[in-house]
Amino acid sequence: MANIFTDLMGGISNLWTKDDDSKEPANVKEYITQKLDLQNVDLLDEFTQQTKMIESSGGTDTVNEKTSARGDFQFLTEGEGNAFQTGLNRVASTYDAMGIAIPKWVSTAQEHNNPEKLSSKQQEELFLANLWQQSGTSQLFQMIDEGDGLAKYNLYAKYHHTNPDEATISNALSAFNL
Repeated sequence: MANIFTDLMGGISNLWTKDDDSKEPANVKEYITQKLDLQNVDLLDEFTQQTKMIESSGGTDTVNEKTSARGDFQFLTEGEGNAFQTGLNRVASTYDAMGIAIPKWVSTAQEHNNPEKLSSKQQEELFLANLWQQSGTSQLFQMIDEGDGLAKYNLYAKYHHTNPDEATISNALSAFNL
């Protein structure tokens, strides 16, 4: 009888305690995953790495000599289309929404304005927050979670690159196995 009572009380106490699945997110990827209840985080990671391959050959070609695009995800760093500063503002907004202090690297990057000075993980945070903060992307994230390759292309082409030329389109279609 004592075991039944212990099991019952233990079960009831779990109603008021958090389990590991409901922990607070520690980064942008965890936040997006929780907000959208994504089940296949590996597909989000795959999308991130595929985009990195398209943009900078996986982080090996991080300077575009023809534009101000820099870093693993080729954020523009000059002019009216300074996507890097916009992305950093979106990282800050995402952390605000998470209720977590904005990481110091964000303000440092706002000063130096160079994605190449960020770690690979910081650049991934920037990439994902920049997408997340744009209207209309939630459904595409969810479709990627369901294995939709065309959603990967659309999230990339419409919300990240925004003006791909023919070579980039071809490269992206190939990278996303379309």
